[in-house]
Amino acid sequence: MIYLFITATITPARSVWGPIDTNDRKSRYDRCISATLQYIKERNLIKPVIIVNDPGVTKSFFDEYDCDVVYASTNNPRYHNKGINELYAIKCAIAKYNVRDDDIIIKQTGRYCPCSPYFYNKVTSYCGKYDAFAKFYNVCRFEYEDNDCILGLVGLKCKYFRTFEYSHDHNGFDGDSPEVEFAKHIRNNVDPDRVMALGELELELNFANNPGESLFV
Repeated sequence: MIYLFITATITPARSVWGPIDTNDRKSRYDRCISATLQYIKERNLIKPVIIVNDPGVTKSFFDEYDCDVVYASTNNPRYHNKGINELYAIKCAIAKYNVRDDDIIIKQTGRYCPCSPYFYNKVTSYCGKYDAFAKFYNVCRFEYEDNDCILGLVGLKCKYFRTFEYSHDHNGFDGDSPEVEFAKHIRNNVDPDRVMALGELELELNFANNPGESLFV
């Protein structure tokens, strides 16, 4: 089975861009999630789940979408590395659905908007041949990098999510980025012949809650 875990946070634990525009954030989520669900609606192999990660929140506008919603409440402001909170939320959903080791999990950042069903088609068509689907790319240098990736849209067998942990909390520029850590986890643990390195994702990225900064990859 293929699970699509769409991660979302109504109010981030940390924002590098100052005050959060709640209405803008909601509008962005609506555009991205609506497009995602439209692209996968005829793909019965994919089960979409929105994972909402806000402490104490058990009901939200995400309940209006035609898919499951999980409230993880693992968002801890003490972590500088937002990937830690996201990973804990994903593992919460893995436990809730009793996801099997060989099931594929597509992890998608809810504020990233697919421009086509390209990625979902790749995963559904080749899930028997590959264990990992990713674009290995450095978004700062705009170039391919073997040990870096677009973390906002990846596909990976559940067993590799289970064994992944960030090595430390990223405070500023100490150590590898979350994207580099995740890419290295794939490279070090998945058989290279079972990794589909994608040249494109056909995805619009929106960085760090900054509505003015988007990138197409």
